[in-house]
Amino acid sequence: MPLSTPTLSTARLRLRPFTEADADALFALHSNAEVLRYWDRSDGRHSRLSSPNTQESGTSPFTTQS
Repeated sequence: MPLSTPTLSTARLRLRPFTEADADALFALHSNAEVLRYWDRSDGRHSRLSSPNTQESGTSPFTTQS
């Protein structure tokens, strides 16, 4: 039985699972070369700003919402 991804909230930030409503925004991010310079890479090579806390695949189950 898979566990659900929780929503984490603070006074200034909300981390929530991705939804289908995020598809257009994700497509725009992945289409922007400047953004991709700093995006975690799934091939094991990470940019200088990648987070050490991402999953092994280089992705996170969360999106930010402020």
